[in-house]
Amino acid sequence: MQFIVYGVAGKSMLVDVEVGEEFSLEFEGVKVMGSIETDEKGFEVAVRELKSRYKEFQPVDEVVMRKFVFKGKVGDVEELLPAEPVEEFARRFVENHVVVLKG
Repeated sequence: MQFIVYGVAGKSMLVDVEVGEEFSLEFEGVKVMGSIETDEKGFEVAVRELKSRYKEFQPVDEVVMRKFVFKGKVGDVEELLPAEPVEEFARRFVENHVVVLKG
């Protein structure tokens, strides 16, 4: 399953992994290790923390499926970051930003 993890080194990262599966990769020159977990309360905490650090992540409030988080390390820092399935992001984007004109 593909997820967008918001706020990894100040950016959004795409990862293809199953829920609960550990992964390790390099992103923007930083080692990222952890997993995507189901944690609804953690999602809310992660969103608050992310928005306090990076104002450009205000749109993460629009995430409908608010239950996935990244738990792990970015560099040497323990992180809890909001995550969203790419399929849900695409659905939300189309519903909110694409106008279909019929002739």
